[in-house]
Amino acid sequence: MKEIEHKKIKRRIRLLLILFIFGLVFGCQLVLFVRPELGWLNNIFGEGTRMGENFPNLSAWISHLYEGITETYSKYPFMAYCMDWLAFAQLVFVVFFIGAIADPVRNIWIIKSGMVICVLHILLAFGSGSFRGVPLFWRFLDSSFGFIGFIVLYIVYRNVKYLETRPANKFGS
Repeated sequence: MKEIEHKKIKRRIRLLLILFIFGLVFGCQLVLFVRPELGWLNNIFGEGTRMGENFPNLSAWISHLYEGITETYSKYPFMAYCMDWLAFAQLVFVVFFIGAIADPVRNIWIIKSGMVICVLHILLAFGSGSFRGVPLFWRFLDSSFGFIGFIVLYIVYRNVKYLETRPANKFGS
């Protein structure tokens, strides 16, 4: 493989991994600031809003979420500590994926693990969501990171496997 093509594929891999990391960081901030974010969503989509009239199931669910988080955090603020640990776990994943950016071929195990984690994310959303009373539409939304993340990481995986089989040729032969 020509060295230019090799570099192009490595750049694509790194760009996709950075996109994946941004998704993790975005999810982390959603977890840390869930109360104000749900307040914002409730003001736009909650019961009694114009959007709520058009999407009554979504409206009722968002209002229910906001009420639950608000009451829980008001009465039992230490429960937010669980969300802090969830955010921490997402940041730990970011650290691992930085290693995959540095050397994706050597650290392909991180990419494979990320794909497994994305599948587990989907299974958890649908499995535990069903017996915790989470509506189906919300489970699809909640598991979207798993679906999108798996696709991104699968593309990365395929590109890394391509690099493994065709090392860069620096001497033009």
